[in-house]
Amino acid sequence: MTSRGSCGLKPDSHRLNTSWYEGSRRGQEWKYCPMFRCVVGVFGLPREVTELREVEIELEDGARLRDIIAALRREIPALEGDIICAGEDRLTDNYAFNINGRFYQDENELQVRPGDRVALLLLASGG
Repeated sequence: MTSRGSCGLKPDSHRLNTSWYEGSRRGQEWKYCPMFRCVVGVFGLPREVTELREVEIELEDGARLRDIIAALRREIPALEGDIICAGEDRLTDNYAFNINGRFYQDENELQVRPGDRVALLLLASGG
């Protein structure tokens, strides 16, 4: 049995999308940009809003947390407002990502790698 990370691929590999290139046909060198698929687990209110257990998004190598948020805004517009700040690539105060067992809320520059386990969830408080 082959082990797979939450990005749906073997932890030591990533999917290359041959249709994505950077550059211009006018004098610039074209550069190949590797891509990978990341599965984001969805829990709590985000799950109720989306009616999904997980969302698969495609990211460029070197993607940051803000890139995940931007992809989620594009793929699931219902998240914008209550969960993702309207018109911005950041979560509202009550939500966070859990990446590989650690919580991140305001670290939009955090780099995400193929094989990372990512979940979007409501921060709960109790007492």
